[in-house]
Amino acid sequence: MSSLYDFRKELVTVHEPCRRDGSARAGKNDYVFKDGTVLSVPAFAGKALNTAVRDFADYLFISQGLSAGLSHGGDGDIFFEKLPCEELTGRKKSECIISVGEKIKISAYHDRGFAQGLYKLENMMDVRRVPFVKKDTYHFTPLFSPRMVHSAVGLDFYPDGYLARLAHAGIDTILLSVHGVNKSHAGDIDFNELCMRAENYGLDVYAYSQMKSEVYPDDEGAEAFYDRLYGDIFRNCPYFKGLILVGESILFPSKDPKTDGRLSYLLPDEDIPSGKPCPGWWPCSDYPKLVERIKKSVQKYVPEADIVFWTYNWGYAPEEDRVRLINSLPQDISLLVTFEMFEKYKLGKVSGYCADYTLAFAGPGKYFESEAKAAAARGIRLYSMANTAGKTWDFGCAPYEPMPYQWIKRYEGLKNANKDYNLSGLMESHTYGLYPSFISDLACSVFSMPGENCEKLLEDVTAKHFGRENVAVLKRVFRLWSNAIARFTPSNEDQYGAFRVGPAYPFRFVKKFMPPPAAPRAAVEGMVMPDYEFPYLDFSPPPMLRMDAELSALNKMKADIDKGIELLQTLCRNKEQSLERLLNLGKYLSHTIQTGINAKKWHVLKTQLKVERNREKALDLLDRAEGLLKEEYKNAETAIPIVEYDSALGYECSMDYLGDAEHIKWKLKQVEYVLTTEFAEYKARLNF
Repeated sequence: MSSLYDFRKELVTVHEPCRRDGSARAGKNDYVFKDGTVLSVPAFAGKALNTAVRDFADYLFISQGLSAGLSHGGDGDIFFEKLPCEELTGRKKSECIISVGEKIKISAYHDRGFAQGLYKLENMMDVRRVPFVKKDTYHFTPLFSPRMVHSAVGLDFYPDGYLARLAHAGIDTILLSVHGVNKSHAGDIDFNELCMRAENYGLDVYAYSQMKSEVYPDDEGAEAFYDRLYGDIFRNCPYFKGLILVGESILFPSKDPKTDGRLSYLLPDEDIPSGKPCPGWWPCSDYPKLVERIKKSVQKYVPEADIVFWTYNWGYAPEEDRVRLINSLPQDISLLVTFEMFEKYKLGKVSGYCADYTLAFAGPGKYFESEAKAAAARGIRLYSMANTAGKTWDFGCAPYEPMPYQWIKRYEGLKNANKDYNLSGLMESHTYGLYPSFISDLACSVFSMPGENCEKLLEDVTAKHFGRENVAVLKRVFRLWSNAIARFTPSNEDQYGAFRVGPAYPFRFVKKFMPPPAAPRAAVEGMVMPDYEFPYLDFSPPPMLRMDAELSALNKMKADIDKGIELLQTLCRNKEQSLERLLNLGKYLSHTIQTGINAKKWHVLKTQLKVERNREKALDLLDRAEGLLKEEYKNAETAIPIVEYDSALGYECSMDYLGDAEHIKWKLKQVEYVLTTEFAEYKARLNF
């Protein structure tokens, strides 16, 4: 049983102790690291390399039981060669060549490349669980840069240990929510100090704007306003390398006649909606003016700052409007397009839409392809929000989604987009951050060795995390779980309902229950939709028309997850912790799916009960509803030890804990109230 936030200890622990298999023997073609290995640190070493050589010495000591020393230059066992380069792009910075012979030479263009070379050596040893590396030449060529993530420790919290974990995962950029100079969601933060610490690990920092654009970019005083809003941030923190602009966060009073011009999507109760979208949710024709205005204010102080414009909010809009906007954007910015959202999918005779980030559809979606094609035609730098750090909103309170074959389909789609549209950068997580796992390791391997076979890379990653002897069975488990996620129904009702918080999801009857208030540090209050009531845009057929098809899909999904659990249990007899945690995660996913199934059945029964005119039939419906609630009570109750076993379950950075044991116990009390009080009152009314 773990305490709340225990998972953070893991996130800041860089090297796992005692990785060495003492029974293994080196082969003839193996380079063997010896006690007293010397790393020759060159005079040109910068912060990232100096950090990485100390990290490597720690790795040998902690994980392999060997000592290592550092020397200033000289003829060490590991030495570094700087390669000439006229232009250092992001991808070039992380490129490296490792030559393993009688000694090890790491060649690179930039400090980041040298650091990545050392991290790759660590990974090679971890895969084999020995301090041996095959003699050969290894060329690691990153496919994407930037690779951007939020923090999984807590929104905007970046301890050094976690920065090191990100660097080992091949990440080169972190995201920080910015509300003003030195102000983030986490409160007052010294932006410069964070940027300088991140530089030690070869990480850039991008500011993710959370600031409304209250002045129209052409209005009098606009230049002074945006110089204060954005210019002051980059003047006070010139170490920021980029800026993320997304419609819902930078709302502006657009004059596009297709919008209502409001600075909020929320309407006062007395207002009658105009029927037009808020500017944050529409590809307004005057966004180019806003982007240009912000760009000038930023680049006045940091000329090379990467201005990233994200089209997340309006993928539902007609292609004509979206492409028209892209065709009028400044050419010297970056366009960020979400990879899979808004895609239409079929469920039997009905259809639905991918409401938010999902792994159910691997992508690319038509929305992405239409905008990627437009960006390529104009020569605009293209990035994609791909969630490849390992998580989506399909399971909001799980640390990652262990469905590698579905992730591989996404990787292949991204690699094709790199060829077809020159996709060059990725955002790999939203507020939930990157939780280090075999999935994030797989992404690191695929994106740094894009020509390698993904199945072979998966085998190596699985061996590293769970043991080579378990690979064959785990591949069968992963096939089942990857098939399962493809059956998920990524609707608003599921992604913002039961699947957002898992077994803690409340089952409302009459009284309007919501989960307890989020923790004080939560960026978002709840983000849970009770009882299929969702205020945002939704283009799927009404829930009752989809219900039978969705229930069928989710039942098949749960069956595949449960079959994987049964297989995994055969491996867990030796109580290997990594396998036990994977099994526990699988059980959590199963309980979450069951809550999602029961939530749909609950909605159907309540809807029928509201319109039933026959007293006897109404009483029968009430009995069935009572039986369903008792089933869900048991499902939630048996999930408590599962979330208690692993503190990462039930947590999401922007919401803090909403699915932990405390919240599940609250849900049980809520269900008890419905069963003992509300049902009794309703039954009395039926027996008037």
